[in-house]
Amino acid sequence: MQVLPKALLHEISQATQKSNTALSIFFHHSVRKIHSEESVVHLEAFDNQNQASTHHTYDAVLYTGQPWRDLGLTLGRSQEGQSCAEALRSIPSHSLVVVGLGGYQEEKIPEGFGVLYGEESIDILGVIFVHSTYTNHVKPGHFLYRVMMGGELAPLLHHKSAPELVALAKTRLQELGILSKNAQITFEEVIKWPHYIPLATAHMDEAQKSLWQLEASEPGIFLTGNYTGGPAVADCLEQAEYKAIHMVNYLSGLPASC
Repeated sequence: MQVLPKALLHEISQATQKSNTALSIFFHHSVRKIHSEESVVHLEAFDNQNQASTHHTYDAVLYTGQPWRDLGLTLGRSQEGQSCAEALRSIPSHSLVVVGLGGYQEEKIPEGFGVLYGEESIDILGVIFVHSTYTNHVKPGHFLYRVMMGGELAPLLHHKSAPELVALAKTRLQELGILSKNAQITFEEVIKWPHYIPLATAHMDEAQKSLWQLEASEPGIFLTGNYTGGPAVADCLEQAEYKAIHMVNYLSGLPASC
């Protein structure tokens, strides 16, 4: 996941050098408020390293976070904008747990992209065979599985401890014959994503309406993420391109529909 951001940063850095513009990157900052006033977007943040509040002004701001998780963020200045932001915060979501298991075994290691579990599953969503999909990430003769669990099947699974989740992932892979009981596990990692996947319920129509109203009432503020068009990677990329075009049109003074 670090390859794409690094490539984008390199491309943007080169573009700013050619156009003789400045590129500023702020790390360790918590954004507290984003609002628009007289065609200027104001952003208030907190510098966690220097323990100081900072204020920035921009022509436009693209917010890519998740409103229902950024509870300390105020979006919008107008009453309408804040009302829309509250509607976005009410988007229902599910949590996701990712368990990484790596090692080696004498038995044959399965190849292919992975396994998608069916309706019979009670807690596991699917497994990616990293050793087969991203061969340069794994030593020859070794396996690396990315096990995804939780979601609607087990919405409270992220409350379990890391050892419990590792043990559960091993059990499920052994049940399917993917992981040998004699396998030597040399790598274990657990990553929890609480309330990360938005649910496509009837409420999403109201959320989309609120998003459009927020952008209309707060000129220069744009929102995108895995809740604006679907959580799949292809959907997120499509929405990112769509929003980027609208931002460019806005900054160029063109109608939003162009």
